[in-house]
Amino acid sequence: MPHITIKSFPIVISDEKRDLLITRLTDAIVSAFDCDDRVISIVHESVIRSDWHDQVYAPEIMNKANLLIKKPNY
Repeated sequence: MPHITIKSFPIVISDEKRDLLITRLTDAIVSAFDCDDRVISIVHESVIRSDWHDQVYAPEIMNKANLLIKKPNY
């Protein structure tokens, strides 16, 4: 704990950008949750655009609006 799941449209991300993302997310979670970085896990899942509404928007944004800590503006 904690576990972070990132869902996005399919992208190609360089190793450098991926490593920077991991570092920044890990640092933010360590600071916010006051935990050791060893206990953090991160997943990146690609979701094709045509599936976004059914797989992400409806179940995770609309149906969990009360749990969102940052809402999208789209």
